Amino acid sequence: MKSIIWRFGVRVSEFAIGASGPLEGRSIGIFLPTHDEVRKLAREAGFETMGWINKEENTELVRIEVSEPDESPRLAKILHLIEEKYGFKPNPNGVCDTARSHELFGVERIRKFSKSEMDRAEYLSFGMLKVIAHAAYRDQEKFATDTYVVKEFRKSVNPVLIGALMPFHAIALNGDMKKRLEPYDIVGAEFGDEVLGSHGKLWKFGSSIILPRCLTRLVNGQGRDVDDPDDWQTNTEQLYDDGCKPVVFRYRRSDFDKIGRFDLAMQNEIVGNHQAGAYRGCVVSQRFRRILREFGIKGTFFAPIDLE
Repeated sequence: MKSIIWRFGVRVSEFAIGASGPLEGRSIGIFLPTHDEVRKLAREAGFETMGWINKEENTELVRIEVSEPDESPRLAKILHLIEEKYGFKPNPNGVCDTARSHELFGVERIRKFSKSEMDRAEYLSFGMLKVIAHAAYRDQEKFATDTYVVKEFRKSVNPVLIGALMPFHAIALNGDMKKRLEPYDIVGAEFGDEVLGSHGKLWKFGSSIILPRCLTRLVNGQGRDVDDPDDWQTNTEQLYDDGCKPVVFRYRRSDFDKIGRFDLAMQNEIVGNHQAGAYRGCVVSQRFRRILREFGIKGTFFAPIDLE
């Protein structure tokens, strides 16, 4: 059974002690006008305040970090107090709408999967929390060919074998990891494209298999549905699942049956904040998950996908 954790922050908007700042909603939380307002809300809702004081600069940060299950009485109380005192409600879309920052504040709703749910899934979405390099923005040509590019790459003494191209979700692997994976004949894997700017040290984590359109909603930065996944007239495109993270990707089982068994495939949708930093996500098999576990790879991220 999936459980959902709500996360958001309540902070002071002006660090100077004694100053008053704006009351406004942010993408993950709400900013209150004074330090005392944050402390008072914490006392009434049963939370502790955190922060720091810089006496020399006469500044202080006061904040409440909320991380509660959706059935938590404390969560219900602080949400009620925020609405009662300040007229703000949690953002229902999970998509930041700056035009409504006077009435909504953003929350993260984090799904937690049990070990049995993870182990039962036929396929899983896959990502890396560890960073292998910093991505460079891609121009129109490199975006069209899905070429990965990094900037100022230097091989470290303790290299990361596989990781994300910060700050995006694209994944690359180094030559050692590429050699380790090759004998496993990972179905669908395509690791032959060098990451530009890596001087032959990094390789694109890619696949020859592009999945059909995901059934999970594709929305823009205002939470409106996007019919054409290649329409980049908006600044943001993302797969949206009732505002929860990780997003559960939904597909037709019949479409997967046509593809046949695979270990690695790339998603049809290219998502991100803008075209220069948008990439396909990937879906992997339990076999691939076991291989990474066998290698002792840390910083991995998996979530079950739904086949309908």
